[in-house]
Amino acid sequence: MSRKRTIVHVNANITWGVKKTEAGNWLAICDSLKLTLQARTYAELMEDIGLTLDALIKELLSTNDLDRFMREHGWKLEPVPKRTKQEDVFYDVPFEFVRQIKRRPKAHDSSAHVH
Repeated sequence: MSRKRTIVHVNANITWGVKKTEAGNWLAICDSLKLTLQARTYAELMEDIGLTLDALIKELLSTNDLDRFMREHGWKLEPVPKRTKQEDVFYDVPFEFVRQIKRRPKAHDSSAHVH
């Protein structure tokens, strides 16, 4: 018998840069969280991002850093229903993709970089 999963929504605004690599894999970069993920397909990439953000919230909870992190990033967490086991919670963090545009740094532009 499978356990019922409780979805807890997080009010956040996260942007991931995404592109398809020359090898055919999908790459996502979130500069604000300093995270990079790679997946075989676009669908797998979306799923992996959701799972990674859920794991991030759970890790921050386990280290008692969640409140500080939420304040620093301006996020808000929906309350977890009483009597809900932490292992039954999935933290739903919304995100959006923007296409990464590859550009070559100009010789005089030392701040330019390519992801």
